Amino acid sequence: MRTVTGILVALLVVGLVGTAAHAQVVKKGTLSGIIVSQGATIPTSSSVPVFTAPAAGDGFFILTQVCASAQSVTISGSSIGPLAVSSGNCQTFTPGVALLPAEVLTCSNSSGNDQECMVTGLLSKK
Repeated sequence: MRTVTGILVALLVVGLVGTAAHAQVVKKGTLSGIIVSQGATIPTSSSVPVFTAPAAGDGFFILTQVCASAQSVTISGSSIGPLAVSSGNCQTFTPGVALLPAEVLTCSNSSGNDQECMVTGLLSKK
């Protein structure tokens, strides 16, 4: 009975996890692709989409860094949720965050002034 319960719990956990980024083959310890940076000015008390990851089958994007000009800026993904709350500078992800296909990264500004936001990562074709 314990085995059956364990299997049911494992299936439930797998079912709740949902969509995951697909693993990519890393050869010789490095990723290959094009380094991409995109930024935007975020108006007062608003949000702006800054980057959209490739659709399924069109490659993948590994997020390596987010930068913002003030603590009032947050960066989040459309399905993975909050990634960073700015400390007024850059946050680096090592080795990186694999984004889901078509993931939209959005910067939100809760301050009374326009702020800057930028994302950088590796764009690679399969």
